[in-house]
Amino acid sequence: MFFARLPLEVRREVYGYVFGGGETVHLTMGAKKRFGHFVCCDAETRGDDVVVVVGGSSRECTCKVLVGGGREGRRRLASECVDILRVCRRMYTETIPYLYTQNAFSLLHITHLLYLPSRLPSPRIKTIRILRLRWGIRALPYLRRGPSKHLAYPEDTSNWARAWSILAGMQSLRHLYVVLVDPSRDAMWERSWKELESFLLEPVKGVVVPSRFELMLPYASCSTSYDMGQSPVRLMKPDGEEGEGDGEE
Repeated sequence: MFFARLPLEVRREVYGYVFGGGETVHLTMGAKKRFGHFVCCDAETRGDDVVVVVGGSSRECTCKVLVGGGREGRRRLASECVDILRVCRRMYTETIPYLYTQNAFSLLHITHLLYLPSRLPSPRIKTIRILRLRWGIRALPYLRRGPSKHLAYPEDTSNWARAWSILAGMQSLRHLYVVLVDPSRDAMWERSWKELESFLLEPVKGVVVPSRFELMLPYASCSTSYDMGQSPVRLMKPDGEEGEGDGEE
């Protein structure tokens, strides 16, 4: 009767009400490479923006990556948001886009982004509107040691390019916020990063869809004055200095 008596435009109003919580959802990955989730405890979603409030800062939340898909003490999406998807096939088809358009998604590890295309259907990925990514540099892409022409870390170089390609293909993105961090002791990649910075930022230029795109570079010594082409990216430093991405080094 729900489908028979209510026209689609009214049903859409109902779906928007049910999924209108505007949560920021962290995706996690268990041992079998299956995605789970928990709701960010620091974030508020206001319209098309994600406001993360941590000790007066609006930059980074305090959530951590869950190992093995553990969920203890973590709040999940409201049950009505999940249960409505399970009512029937028709209900699922009509409501599933609201799960991705009405919530913000936050990835705490680059591996989660790399597995996204193989774990979520392409139509779902293409409906995500707000995405935050915390990206730890394990090994430096494009690095060559000495006179060698071979890449020191070919897998990380490939993952770097592939990750930016995935982000560039997310056709509904309106707000993208990426934080690059060097978790190594004494910032071991800083010198090499500065030498390779123009190469490292080249794939970023392919991300042109978001109306708001902020990229936090890993070091205070990074430059924010690169010409980023058609990308709307705003390059930023950990010390708060910002660039418009419209200059040239």
